[in-house]
Amino acid sequence: MSVLGNKFAKNVGVLVGGASASQLLLILASPVLTRLYTPEDFGVLSVYMAIISIFVVIAGLRYELAIALPENEEQAINLVVLAQIMVVVVSVATAISLAIYGQRLVGFLKVPEIHSYIWLIPIGILFIGTYQVFNYWAIRKKEFRRITKTRIMQSIITVIVQFSAFKLSGFGLVIGQACGQSVGVWSLSKEFIKNRVYLRATKDGILKCASRYRDFPLFSTWGGLANVAGAQLPPILFAAYYTPGIVGLYALAYRVMGAPMTFVGQAIGSVFLSDAPDRYRKNTLVPFLLGVHKRLVYLILVPVLILVGLGPDIFSLVFGEAWRVAGEAARWLSLWMMMAFTTSPFSSIYEVAECQRLGMFMQFQLLIARCIGVVIGATFGDFMFAIVCFSISNVISYAIYLCVLFRVIGGDPLKIAANYIFPFLAISLLFWVVYFESFN
Repeated sequence: MSVLGNKFAKNVGVLVGGASASQLLLILASPVLTRLYTPEDFGVLSVYMAIISIFVVIAGLRYELAIALPENEEQAINLVVLAQIMVVVVSVATAISLAIYGQRLVGFLKVPEIHSYIWLIPIGILFIGTYQVFNYWAIRKKEFRRITKTRIMQSIITVIVQFSAFKLSGFGLVIGQACGQSVGVWSLSKEFIKNRVYLRATKDGILKCASRYRDFPLFSTWGGLANVAGAQLPPILFAAYYTPGIVGLYALAYRVMGAPMTFVGQAIGSVFLSDAPDRYRKNTLVPFLLGVHKRLVYLILVPVLILVGLGPDIFSLVFGEAWRVAGEAARWLSLWMMMAFTTSPFSSIYEVAECQRLGMFMQFQLLIARCIGVVIGATFGDFMFAIVCFSISNVISYAIYLCVLFRVIGGDPLKIAANYIFPFLAISLLFWVVYFESFN
């Protein structure tokens, strides 16, 4: 049997197939959407998604991450109820906060259009937070086909609404995104609700789980917040430093290139999480992780090489000449996404090994590196220089993150670093060819 294992590979195939299909639909819709909407409209959507993503990461206080860990089914049920209670509380608190401080937030972001749909933010947090809770319950139950169906439906609804609402400008993109994100909640939760599984949760059980897994809100919440804040940092800072049009260029580059890589990586990470606790207890996690990681590196290498070599030409051909700069940004962002794609699926290791404090520190070093990269570039007032600095800082910080993560489970960091030697030599050579030709 291969190091991946037949069952693991099959489950990965189910989730990755669904994630790929859902993201392919969004990519195929993008050439039409870029002609219906302006870069400024995409900038508005990007800022909305950045705000939502930052709030959602703390919605369940990260208790949802623990759902897959207990051997005892009753503990897992109590964790589901506990995480859902937290989602409701955080959504209500966000609505109150935005009612009081929403105008200040709009003023900081310099995107006045966001004020007219700020009410969608707490609603989005409630739906996405609930989806996350029951997504982890489905992962525990290994219901990967059901997860796949919800992902595809989310993309279908998003595209349909965005096509239909193009006359609403940026709001059309936002309302389409909000509708799409709400799909799938009932599909993942209906068995839990219809079979009244929640009745097996008790007050004492919930309190015990809150205490037993307290490191998740204490450390994983901050680590997750740092991770999402770092990922969503570019659109927020670009909005503050530049214009919505610049944010839109970045948003398209991320939508076409970054989002699919992220969703596929999340799919692989979900299957990995369903197996990791048992493998960790049996001391077989190190070779398993090393084998999965090597395959991820070579899986992502081909699209990265294509973007580095032809990114600007592809974007100008598919989306129009006005979007060529987005292709140039995608060329450099591919370095960031390669490291994220080959590292993020294993971030649950810190939770599995119950090293949440260390995981939190590692997430903050990622955030700090991203901040430094963007601010240095933006200080010079050059969008592309900011993208280059951001990407290089990510490569370095992700390398540190992955080596520490591998060491946590007793692996040799040099072995996992060796997986990158040939890919980065090939990428470096292609960058040299691209820019050597541009100077001649």
